[in-house]
Amino acid sequence: MTIQPGLAFDPRGEEIEVCAPHVVPVPMDAKSLLVQLLFTEKLTHPMPTNGELEQQFSRVQETVTIVLAPKLKPNAVSVARLLFGRATWRVDRLFKPQRARP
Repeated sequence: MTIQPGLAFDPRGEEIEVCAPHVVPVPMDAKSLLVQLLFTEKLTHPMPTNGELEQQFSRVQETVTIVLAPKLKPNAVSVARLLFGRATWRVDRLFKPQRARP
């Protein structure tokens, strides 16, 4: 399955940007899966400190983790639901993502 570029906001208000298409393998042991986006921070640019054995990261990169799971994960935003039937996966066109409550 391919996730196309786009923009979303998670329940905490974090901006989630999918900049390029992502290919995600679909597990074959489920009948219904939610396509979920999770805001993720990744430490980058390691720099040596106090000798060569220790490192400290000097940057934080904001990225996205894409998860396919039957239930919504905490702080994830669900963008689609996949249904399995007749030996194939399809996007549920009737699915409406849950909206955050004020």
